[in-house]
Amino acid sequence: MFWVWLVGCGLGLHQPGDDTGPATTPVADPVAWSIEPASVVLGDTPVDQPVTSTITLTNTGSDDLLVLDAGGITEEQLEVSLTDAPMLAPGASIQLQVTWTPMEPGALDDTLSISVGGSPDAPLPLDIPVHGMALGAMATVSTSVYSFGEVGIGCEDELMVTLTNTGNVHLVVDAADLHGAEGFRHEIPDDMPWTLAPFQSHEVYVYFSPDELGEVFSELSFDTDLGPIVAELQGDGVVDEERTLSFNVGEQARTTILVNVNLTAIPNSSEDQYSTFFVAALPYFFQTLLDTHTTFRAGFVWSISGTVDGDYDYIDETFTATEATEAALAMIAPGANGGDNDANFATINAALAANSDWLFEDADWEESKLNLICIQRDTEASGGSWSNWVSMAQAYKDDKEDLVYHAIAGPVPGGCGSAEAFMDYHQAVLATGGVFGSVCEPDWTSNMVQLATASMEGAQGLFPLDGTPMEESIEVSVDSVPLSEGWKYEASKNAVVFEDNSYPAFGSTVQVYYWMAGSCG
Repeated sequence: MFWVWLVGCGLGLHQPGDDTGPATTPVADPVAWSIEPASVVLGDTPVDQPVTSTITLTNTGSDDLLVLDAGGITEEQLEVSLTDAPMLAPGASIQLQVTWTPMEPGALDDTLSISVGGSPDAPLPLDIPVHGMALGAMATVSTSVYSFGEVGIGCEDELMVTLTNTGNVHLVVDAADLHGAEGFRHEIPDDMPWTLAPFQSHEVYVYFSPDELGEVFSELSFDTDLGPIVAELQGDGVVDEERTLSFNVGEQARTTILVNVNLTAIPNSSEDQYSTFFVAALPYFFQTLLDTHTTFRAGFVWSISGTVDGDYDYIDETFTATEATEAALAMIAPGANGGDNDANFATINAALAANSDWLFEDADWEESKLNLICIQRDTEASGGSWSNWVSMAQAYKDDKEDLVYHAIAGPVPGGCGSAEAFMDYHQAVLATGGVFGSVCEPDWTSNMVQLATASMEGAQGLFPLDGTPMEESIEVSVDSVPLSEGWKYEASKNAVVFEDNSYPAFGSTVQVYYWMAGSCG
């Protein structure tokens, strides 16, 4: 068995006679041959399936014909049988087996070449054309490695992997799956299995969203009738920056409260029929504020001037619930003999101006939530449009969503008992998303707790982060001691929130470290 060259075509050697002498009988050439067939046609052959054709070589000369071993291989898919340098007597033949095992689809156009002659010193070429067509599918991805490059933590990038049938028969693709590192996902736009005609392509969209720093790898594997075809995936998770925020507990969440109390809820007044309800429930109002671990300032007014009476300008989280209750009652005590004030919109707006120093003294307080609460049994009597009063109050805030009206008053539309429906103020409550409780309820505890909870909405013990963090990267410490539990990150608030039994002590320092999610531009 020998491998042989595939190159040109062959000739026999002719020995001419003597043209100057007398005529003679022609004799056979001493070295001559014939080949049958003159070319090898192997036809259509499936890839990896061998096909064989037979060639007959005959010595047609008058001398012995030496069939020499051919040197070298030009087509590795061809194999030719040849005995060791056989010598053919005149008229003798030898059969050569040409076997083709195609490795990939495509045409075979080549030449089989062996050497013949009368002696090893004078070889002559014997060239035989060989033709065939290898049939098969061939799956090709557009590149061997798909690189996403650097992608920001929390961001996502997209690449399209294209699979093409570069063969000449149909290719069946049953599935496409990812294998490897986390952070990659894929989408298949067309239902599988696919049947791809020659030179038809299909795409799979691959996405990389890193959740850790550094280079990671994966593979997109196509399950085909040729076996698995793999596209390698690579991506590098990076962060735009790292941040560390520090919070002084008691200063990170702020809210302000102004409460206008009508004569009928002020103890010892001539019309204090609701004061018992108010005084009994007021400690629950302050305890609810304190339980939220939120920094707050609250003032109580009764006069059309909007001033806060008593010994304190405002009540804050440094008061106990009992101390806060006593201070609040002292702020409205002069109203017991001050006459009945039903101009609630006007009183609230006057109070905004009269108490602007502690309501809006710096950027942190200016941007805090502002709650305007009215406790009243009569209808609102300021005059004018309720929407105009609301607009005047909202002018104090850069973001009008930071101002909310609340009330405990006569329900709308019919009122209750001796209380009239609190019509216009009720419109302000509805327009700003506040809460409205009935003044006729014999127990105001739920009313006051609801008011306190609503006042703290969006600011309850939060440690807000700057920018979008990579959640898995967040680390929290209190006074330089790392905490692995007792807190969580709430994405809807973009803030760290402590559990009640783990809330840091007032005045302690909370540090939050995190990676910034990528800009994703």
